[in-house]
Amino acid sequence: MPLEVVAYGSPILRRQTDAIENINEKIIELINDMSVTMNAYQGVGLAAPQIGVSKSLFLINWDHIDEEKSGYQAYINPKILEFGDEMVEADEGCLSLPEVWAPVRRSNRIRVEFTTIDGKISEETLTGMPSRVFQHENDHLLGILFIDRISNSERKKVKNVLQDIMDGEIPVSPEEMDVVPAESDAQAV
Repeated sequence: MPLEVVAYGSPILRRQTDAIENINEKIIELINDMSVTMNAYQGVGLAAPQIGVSKSLFLINWDHIDEEKSGYQAYINPKILEFGDEMVEADEGCLSLPEVWAPVRRSNRIRVEFTTIDGKISEETLTGMPSRVFQHENDHLLGILFIDRISNSERKKVKNVLQDIMDGEIPVSPEEMDVVPAESDAQAV
């Protein structure tokens, strides 16, 4: 059964998360619940704060963003070690902000470090869409939303929709929301 995704306006989305000290049965269960939720919402990523848990953890669903990888990857206590110089702008959305889409500039290449589900520290270099998704999800762990990275003119365009989300007029459930905007190749992360 999917967990409920926290909507824009909830204070947990603005808090910095706590590090995960032990990868125990409770964390494994959380990861499994998050994968079910991410799949129900057809998301490419899901951060723990988005389901009301202030832990330094997110998942990326590789099935939606990379032809060479499949399944999901849990990123525990992730860090971005290095940003590449090339910046790319693309539309982003977020499961916690349904119906909000806006262009965000992000580094096209990053080098990252994280703990795997089996407790090993790993490093990877990500480019393109995987880099964008990692940055988006990592922002959630820092209390940053993608709308914090958009221009003032774009922010004005989405102001009323953001208010509607906070007022509960726009649903945040997979049965009721449009996951991807019509005629767009953007993906909710």
